[in-house]
Amino acid sequence: MRNLIKKILKEETSPDEIRKGIDIAVKVLKKTYPFVVGWEYSDSPDKWAYKIYIDLELDYNKSMEYYGLKPHPRYGKFISNSIEDRERLPYPYSMMNYEEEENFDDLEYRKLQDDLSEIYEEMIPNKFKMKRSGSVLNQDDPKDLGVDNYIFVK
Repeated sequence: MRNLIKKILKEETSPDEIRKGIDIAVKVLKKTYPFVVGWEYSDSPDKWAYKIYIDLELDYNKSMEYYGLKPHPRYGKFISNSIEDRERLPYPYSMMNYEEEENFDDLEYRKLQDDLSEIYEEMIPNKFKMKRSGSVLNQDDPKDLGVDNYIFVK
């Protein structure tokens, strides 16, 4: 009974509600970035006190088209193996030839992540967000959402 009361008082968010909140944020992100096709947890949402990390699934061909890039000439077979093995990559344009674009990697990488964080923070109701844990300060605030890696899919 005590645990039930604590749960009601804390207004804990269920795993399904957390997933639904992230689903909504990623769906809104897809409107701007049509090459985003899905997501999965990078780690358990309980692992970190202040943030939930996810891996975004990207359509490799659509992402090249969106950015106006071509496959990097050195990666040939590695690209198809990476897609087949669902390898986690640190950037949304890994294995693409963007060497002519000054600061492209840093600017576009941060823009995509910032857009997702902003959507999640500003548009998703708190009832779909997990509360911070293990923290003395701001324990009632929801966890932030961040992208850990990118997975290219067909």
